[in-house]
Amino acid sequence: MNKVTTGLIGLCVLLFLLPWVEASCGGQKIVTLSGFDLAVGKKLDADDTDENFGRSAEQTVREPIVTIVLFTTILAFILCFLIKNAKTLRTLTIFLGICGFILILIFKFSFDHQAAKAAKESGFTIQLKYLVGYWLALFIYPMIAIISLLMKEGERKFATSLLGKTTYQKAGPPTFCPKCGYELSANDLFCPSCGHKIKEV
Repeated sequence: MNKVTTGLIGLCVLLFLLPWVEASCGGQKIVTLSGFDLAVGKKLDADDTDENFGRSAEQTVREPIVTIVLFTTILAFILCFLIKNAKTLRTLTIFLGICGFILILIFKFSFDHQAAKAAKESGFTIQLKYLVGYWLALFIYPMIAIISLLMKEGERKFATSLLGKTTYQKAGPPTFCPKCGYELSANDLFCPSCGHKIKEV
């Protein structure tokens, strides 16, 4: 398994510790949530929110989509050290990169919708600011898939090149007609130039 993709997957796990979203109302910051907070849930106390945010003080902010991405990434990182088959690992990393990117985009649209709904119910404007952790994750997940695909294409070209060299080596030097010296192909039974029967090609 390529160390670059394994390292990027490990980095994605660490990105969940960074701040992902900051919510504010009327220019006043309400709460900052890391990717880990969104994945496992963070309870909003009286200092974090009030009725203006459209949530009760007892409510927990938890996004199932982020939970799926986090635990899938952790599982993929562990499997990178357990699975020895390169093709299986490559498929795994491509799947993780594509699905992670799509799910993170879906999370943003979903979270924006929830904020708009809460703002409509409460009558106050709620602003969401997506922070460094979110944008880095949105960038790195597709990079994992792209690098894995490039590795696959590079290995295919190398194998094709190697196969071509092997075939040439097995074919050996060209064979010539013993009568007229015409260069023969491997399948010629008679010389195309003089018609001499070729016993061995």
